[in-house]
Amino acid sequence: MELLDDPLEEIDLTKIAFRGKLSAKKWQYIQTLDNLKRTKVIILLMGGVLLYPVLIIFMVEGTVNPALAIERLCMAGILVACYFFFNRFRLLAISFGILIAGLILWIYLSSLIYFSIWRFGINAAMFLLILAGYYFHFREKRLKSELMDAWRNGATAPSKD
Repeated sequence: MELLDDPLEEIDLTKIAFRGKLSAKKWQYIQTLDNLKRTKVIILLMGGVLLYPVLIIFMVEGTVNPALAIERLCMAGILVACYFFFNRFRLLAISFGILIAGLILWIYLSSLIYFSIWRFGINAAMFLLILAGYYFHFREKRLKSELMDAWRNGATAPSKD
């Protein structure tokens, strides 16, 4: 099973009608694709959340801390790039999302003076949801290979034509 390259990507398995247990696998496949889309959106939202402190400081004080702004812009830029490259380099995008979310969690935990349970909770939830992307990636690959094998063997429902 190839994990990075998918030569059979041009076949849309969601439009093929399967019978019996394969129809349940198709439903699981569709749910897994929806969860991968959610992971992709969460990676983009994490980029927006990273810019939040910089914008609040600028709106309240009228100044920008250059070190914080550069740090957050770099991380947000990486996450936005991960969003756009998610469909082609899914594992790499998820890995960078987890790396940056973990780094932000570590920064929050290392500065206990400014610790906020709400910020930590939101970022921990995003970290766990992005981490679930690994599970959904490998589940999608497994279900896709099972459905492709069944499709090649002719286990589809009769057409309604």
